[in-house]
Amino acid sequence: MNAKNHSATSASPPPELVFLRQIIRLSDDLFQIPGTRIRFGLDPIIGLIPGAGDFIAGVFSGLLMLAMARYGTSGEVILKMTGNILLDYLLGSIPVIGDLFDIGFHANLRNLRLLEEHWAEGKHRGSGRALAITALLVIIAAGLLTAGFIWALAAWLWRLIF
Repeated sequence: MNAKNHSATSASPPPELVFLRQIIRLSDDLFQIPGTRIRFGLDPIIGLIPGAGDFIAGVFSGLLMLAMARYGTSGEVILKMTGNILLDYLLGSIPVIGDLFDIGFHANLRNLRLLEEHWAEGKHRGSGRALAITALLVIIAAGLLTAGFIWALAAWLWRLIF
């Protein structure tokens, strides 16, 4: 069922939204540190893969944002989602500090809340699909630029040391 045609006052979300919740739980909320209220998912674990982990997690978040854009999310919400993803990606790329940030920030959960607010309250009408595609391309470009910078830095350090 297309969410654009679905009433915002409907009691049950579409199956696609339930599926997104499950995927985002795996990404951001799967584990709990015993004795605390701190939760995290596979996102910060994937982020531990040097050079590629944060890029993979960022692209995954962008793809989730595209899936969420199917629900007629406005350009304003897409921009907020993109900001969450870029902040998570850029700060998450910093060794050690970024991994701790990933555990606390939960960009995908934040974006899911924006979508659920849209769904339940009908606050964010309109289509941000084209903007979501553009945002995903920006996220990929940011990842490639970061990877290029890291590669150049590693090459420079290699030449400096050896």
